[in-house]
Amino acid sequence: MAETLIEIFDKDVKEKPNEVIYWKVRNAARAIIFDKDKIAVLHIKKFNRHTLIGGGIDEGESVLQALHREALEEAGCTIKVHEKIATAIEYKTHVSGKQRSTFFIAEVIQKRTPNLTDEEKNSGSVVEWMTIKEAKSIMNKELNSTKNYEGKFSLKRNLFVLKLVKEN
Repeated sequence: MAETLIEIFDKDVKEKPNEVIYWKVRNAARAIIFDKDKIAVLHIKKFNRHTLIGGGIDEGESVLQALHREALEEAGCTIKVHEKIATAIEYKTHVSGKQRSTFFIAEVIQKRTPNLTDEEKNSGSVVEWMTIKEAKSIMNKELNSTKNYEGKFSLKRNLFVLKLVKEN
């Protein structure tokens, strides 16, 4: 599969853009993690939102090191990374944020107990395993109902990437 570049702007999530003088840049590693025909999805109960596994790249980490760390933290699993499938760049003018997420396809090697961060625990985050079709359906409903600015970007980004992958 060839890598796809996705750019998401305020207009793509039905928001009016603000002027940005300085962009705060954040790099992230994310994956569609398969365990047979199901994928790992993080349910953030506090915000009633689902998202793919992944997060920010810490200083000194490579994108793959960050991805392996995030898989252990959020999904509680060690993974085998198969391929890079997309890069998503989000231009969030309301928070002067430019986020670059690199997406991979991965599969579970071993499941363990998630090692959530305090922030993830406080937001009621739990890993859920579902088909791609189920994930797309849930995220579409959330995108159509959310008023959360950053949530709109996250859902739009994840839905675009999920559409790149064949449903089992």
